[in-house]
Amino acid sequence: MAVLDVLKEIAPEYATIDPARLNTFIGFAENQVSEIVFGLDHELAVAYLAAHMLALSTRNTNIGIDGQVGNVTSKKEGDLALGYALPSALANKDGTLLTTSYGIEFMRLRDMHVIGLRTFYG
Repeated sequence: MAVLDVLKEIAPEYATIDPARLNTFIGFAENQVSEIVFGLDHELAVAYLAAHMLALSTRNTNIGIDGQVGNVTSKKEGDLALGYALPSALANKDGTLLTTSYGIEFMRLRDMHVIGLRTFYG
C-alpha cells in the first residue's frame, strides 16, 4: 500500500487535503525514517510521522516578538502582553512526538524496531 493511502487510513481528517501537500510531508518523513530499520513497517512509520508533522503544522502555535514559542494561553490589549505555554514533553528526548497520537504511535513502532545499547555495567 502506498504511504499516501496509509496516511489517509490512519488520519482520515487529512483525506481531503491537497495530495501535493500530503506528499510534501510524506517526503519530509521519508527522509527521517530508515527503511532498513523499520522493514515491513516502513510505510506505516512514514505515515505516522507525516501525520504527526501535519498535526503540528496546523496547530495554533505562535512565535512572539520576543522569540517565545508555544500556544497562546493569555492575551492583554493595554500595553500588549501575551502568555505562551510549552508542553512539558518538549523537555523529553522525544520532544513533540509526545504531543500527538500519531507521534506516540510512531514512537511505539520505533521502539519495536530500534534496540538500545546495553552494557554490562548498566
